[in-house]
Amino acid sequence: GADIALPSNDGSTPFYSAACHGHLDVVKWFVERDAELDLEQKNNDGWTPLNAAACKGYLDVVQYLVEHG
Repeated sequence: GADIALPSNDGSTPFYSAACHGHLDVVKWFVERDAELDLEQKNNDGWTPLNAAACKGYLDVVQYLVEHG
């Protein structure tokens, strides 16, 4: 299978993309399955999933990440 922790060329992981685009259900899926996540992993611009979700106003994702990070 594919490595879900492997970043793309811009340094984003699938988990980062889910948080960045406000997909709380997908974020929960990763966290609940204890996927090999580094919640502090930064993309090439230095952004974490939490940074991206907060900047884009996805407060439900931010709250979930704070509670589970």
